[in-house]
Amino acid sequence: DTISFAEYREGWRETVDRERHEIIAIPNVNFRTMMLERMEEMYNHYLFRFALGKGKKDEKFLTWINSLDRNNPNDLETAASYHRWYRGEYKDKYGKSFAGYLKCLDDEFTCQQIKDMFAADQANGIMEDAKAENKEEVLKAFESYCSDKKLIDEVRETYEHYKNVKIGSPFVHFTMSDTKGKTVAIESLRGKFTYIDCWATWCGPCCAEIPYMEKLYDHYKKDKRIQLVSISLDSNKKKWLEKLAADKPGWKQYIVPENFESPPCDAYGINGIPRFMMIDPKGNIISIDAPRPSSEGIIKWIDEQMNK
Repeated sequence: DTISFAEYREGWRETVDRERHEIIAIPNVNFRTMMLERMEEMYNHYLFRFALGKGKKDEKFLTWINSLDRNNPNDLETAASYHRWYRGEYKDKYGKSFAGYLKCLDDEFTCQQIKDMFAADQANGIMEDAKAENKEEVLKAFESYCSDKKLIDEVRETYEHYKNVKIGSPFVHFTMSDTKGKTVAIESLRGKFTYIDCWATWCGPCCAEIPYMEKLYDHYKKDKRIQLVSISLDSNKKKWLEKLAADKPGWKQYIVPENFESPPCDAYGINGIPRFMMIDPKGNIISIDAPRPSSEGIIKWIDEQMNK
């Protein structure tokens, strides 16, 4: 917020030149070539970070942005960076609907291939969102807009997979094992609100959430309306048990033998962890992408769900 775009650009160029000299000294030719190419590819991407400053209306910055070829399908890095900047500046230009998003794409780009790609990403995100209520309408709009049959088929497949994933719909059936090897069905947890933590011992961000899960547990352990549950996606059960023995968590712990091929992962698109979810006492979905225990206001959020 304290420097102009010209100063920012000059400083970044100096940083890149310094890094380039260090990379040139690396003996491994393949690695050196790869890194130099990557630096050039990312150069404009990092210049776009200037837009993160508050109230940046630098004329040279705007001139530079509009001088870039954002319609080159072979330079998706620039297209994506421009798209993020434009959405940050004009995301409500045509409202928050999918139709409004498509109008923004038409303003941003002339290349239909690039517009199709961003439209597909947005449509897929809506299909996977349990809160979205207009999935069929979005699908029809996307099919009318997109010129790429392969992308249309992909979005239609996503729609078919997630069309019944809605707030209030039954949580997918699956079984898991407790620490003693006993098989437990997810339905057995009904009767209370259930805050679910999907994690693994090898996942650093997952383990970083454990102290916050402990705080949540301490806060709610006397509240009979709610239970906390951790479901491990570990393939190594021994390491899972060793981790639990070391941490001694007070809340319920389970493991699913299918790991990322398990029903909840498949049904709710869990391909990265940690992932947090919440279901109501009847076993229906409240959220399949709930705030993390470390999130600011997590207790307020959970209380709001229980008091609706």
